[in-house]
Amino acid sequence: MRDTLLSFLFVISFGSLGQEICKHKDQKNCMLESTSDEKSDSMQKNINGKKLEICSTDPLTGYTRSGFCEYLPSDRGRHLVCAEVSEEFLRYTKSRGNDLSTPNLRYGFKGLRPGDRWCLCSSRFLEAQKSGINIKMIEAATNEQAWN
Repeated sequence: MRDTLLSFLFVISFGSLGQEICKHKDQKNCMLESTSDEKSDSMQKNINGKKLEICSTDPLTGYTRSGFCEYLPSDRGRHLVCAEVSEEFLRYTKSRGNDLSTPNLRYGFKGLRPGDRWCLCSSRFLEAQKSGINIKMIEAATNEQAWN
């Protein structure tokens, strides 16, 4: 009974998922796309004024863990910049009190590794850049609200 209920909740929550599809050949974190007409895509725009693309589903990122760097008024950290993290950035953010590389299994967080994509706080992204840390921003998945 418990397994049936979990399966039912999974289908309701995630719909029918198709194959893993990479939109870019060099993209490490691909999104799972629905094989049906159901859309969980964000309606928000990226910094280029186009449809906001997914940042990462593995690891699952975003304030709401939707994979998108979506803007929500309740997100005081403004996790709007999609970035490919480097070892240098992970060391830097850990030194600033936000350890993103150590797993926290209590929250199902495996920890980030260099090359992973993650929705960063706009302020941390700018702070790191001002400190000389080079971070690869993924423009298509960075929310247009990042600098507002």
